[in-house]
Amino acid sequence: MKKLIILLALVLPLGACANSQLGQFLTTGVANPVTKQGLYDFENGMILAFAGLNVYKKSCIAGAIPAGCRDVIVKLQAYTRQIPAELKVVRGYVKNNDTVNAQLAWATLNDLMTNFKAQAAANGVQVQ
Repeated sequence: MKKLIILLALVLPLGACANSQLGQFLTTGVANPVTKQGLYDFENGMILAFAGLNVYKKSCIAGAIPAGCRDVIVKLQAYTRQIPAELKVVRGYVKNNDTVNAQLAWATLNDLMTNFKAQAAANGVQVQ
């Protein structure tokens, strides 16, 4: 019985402390990790990267680069098709200040762009 009383005497104050911190967390807003400027910067980087891919594609069609370029373009198009759709989702979350979903979508968008650039670099395509 003494052990139970001692245990409750130790646990109850800790529970109240945790409850207070939880209440504070739930009532304080979380800053949106995706700022309008960050989104603008990302979009400009995407425009440059896609422009680089278009130059590569035109060179491929013109036969100015090795024939294997078509396979490279197909690999990169897997990303170029996903990025605009995900960007639209992020824009909506930023507009509505949906911090949790914006953070998840932003991470997905950045992963897609990082993988796109890595795949391009691995295949000798110049994208910035």
